[in-house]
Amino acid sequence: MMNRYGYCSFFKRRNKCTFSLLIVVVAIAAQGVLGEQVSEEVTHAAGVSMAATLLGSISFIMCLYYFTNWPDPDIKKYSWEIISSTISIFCAVLLFSSFNDLVEAYFIDYYGFGPVGTFLSDMFHMLFWFTFLQILLCLFSGAITVDYDAIKDDSKAMEEELESRELNMKCFATLLAHLTGFASINAWGSLQQTMASNPVFAMMAVVIAFCGMYSLQRLTAKIRETVNMGDDGEQDPFETMWDTETEEAENDVMSLTLSFMTVNAWRFAIIGCMPNQEGQEEYPACPSDNLFHHSFIDKVLLWGSAFVFTSGVFLMHYNMPEDLDAIKFPISTEAAKRVCQDIMATVSMCFSWSTFYGVQMVLAGLPIFEGQEELLSVVLALVCSLGVFALMLPLDWLADQDWTDDRCDAGIRATMDAFAILVGFAWEQSFDTSVDALATSTSNPHRSKFVLSMFCAGLLVPAWKWYMLPFIIKQGWRFGYVTGPHDVQGIFSKMLEEDDHYQAERHEESKTLQIIQQLHQDHDLQRKLPSFKGYIAPTLPATVPEESEGSEDISTAPLSGEEAFALRQRVVDLTAALAKTERERDNAQNMVAYQMEAMLENMKKLNLTVTRIP
Repeated sequence: MMNRYGYCSFFKRRNKCTFSLLIVVVAIAAQGVLGEQVSEEVTHAAGVSMAATLLGSISFIMCLYYFTNWPDPDIKKYSWEIISSTISIFCAVLLFSSFNDLVEAYFIDYYGFGPVGTFLSDMFHMLFWFTFLQILLCLFSGAITVDYDAIKDDSKAMEEELESRELNMKCFATLLAHLTGFASINAWGSLQQTMASNPVFAMMAVVIAFCGMYSLQRLTAKIRETVNMGDDGEQDPFETMWDTETEEAENDVMSLTLSFMTVNAWRFAIIGCMPNQEGQEEYPACPSDNLFHHSFIDKVLLWGSAFVFTSGVFLMHYNMPEDLDAIKFPISTEAAKRVCQDIMATVSMCFSWSTFYGVQMVLAGLPIFEGQEELLSVVLALVCSLGVFALMLPLDWLADQDWTDDRCDAGIRATMDAFAILVGFAWEQSFDTSVDALATSTSNPHRSKFVLSMFCAGLLVPAWKWYMLPFIIKQGWRFGYVTGPHDVQGIFSKMLEEDDHYQAERHEESKTLQIIQQLHQDHDLQRKLPSFKGYIAPTLPATVPEESEGSEDISTAPLSGEEAFALRQRVVDLTAALAKTERERDNAQNMVAYQMEAMLENMKKLNLTVTRIP
């Protein structure tokens, strides 16, 4: 049964979501059954890659339609976050791998660098992207390009400037953080490969990477503090945005690096050989067919580690103190907070990497995938995606229960956040394999990979920035989608309810609702003026008083020119009043937010000063 919003029942949706997976399974089975009959035909690797990627990506997209239209708003939220994470990771890896491929082909391999030279080259490559991240975020935030003193008294101009820059910061901070993170994995992974005589030394490389990235974090934090304080000794909203977004990006870089290296070292201890910097079990470090012949114990240990990591994510968020300022740390409180954030994000990503490689081990053990790495990567991404969607439903239900407290809910939500990273990793590996397969079929694989990567990134990044990110930032999924006039009415009612609730929390009456109700009560606006007929009536709230019996039927009363002009002028005045009220409300909220941020910063400085007094 379909309801008015077009949602299916739970079991019908579940069957449709699994239908795509059944298609893939049938295709795989057919390929296995018919493989002997067509053995004389040589299947091109690029053709297999394109066919598998096309089938898997279409199935994934169709599943997304079901979950982005799910009745539960939390499921919608996580579905859109999965889309955003997948696109950002996919584009970042494609861009980095194409640039790194050129560096290796025309610089490292060309000059015949050894392990030390390769490590230094990879480190310079990582520092280039790390520096580029800092400079670009500084420019996009307006920290040094916007004259704050010139617009601080104009709240409307301030709001528009901050809103426009917020979108750029969210887009490029996320994209460059992932790009720099994979460059950091490549650089510190090169050191890990050099030290990987045994799993203990491989884990020691993780500690060295943490010290190196932490030193970079402290250096850039000091530079931002010097620039932001300047002559006035205060941070304006643009400088605060720069500092906040850059810290989040640096935390992503740190957690990506440490998590991948940790899981790589742990896989070394399990399987007995060290995977390369891309996580692949390749010759000569590993036997050529090692991926397809893992033992049952190997799979159990890796899956067990994934369970340990996800338990760690839950427990850290569940036991995290609400006020870290009250705890004495050997380092500054701000630095300790960042270290805690890095550790929690690292453990969360360790769960994603462990789960990804655990599923890969299980699938690779099936005879049908023997030697079919492209097909394996696509099915792996699809299985991870469907598994994530299937687990989101019970976890979200559990977090919504009244008998789970806020700390338990925070742990569950953190576990669900790690799912988005897992799906992004899985599809990144799939498309990266496909691009490599296509590039190797050309006369110049390095240039072909670069062109393909730039084409994909140039197609995806603008669409992600212009259409997806604004929808996600503004949480457009809250109100549903428009398929007819009744949907407009429903969306309008939800907006009124949210606005009224927002004002009620502050013990204020919604100015927007007052003006709209005043417009609705002017019956003559939609009865006497044909140009306004049908515009206000569909959104009449249920509380609008009905016209009393015996009242004069004004729908047939003639209007003079002066009366019509007066009515139109009233509409214009009320519309202007509505817009003015909304601007005043938003400006007041922004000013309160800015004052609270400034007060918190001053309190932090005061606390730091007091702690330094002997």
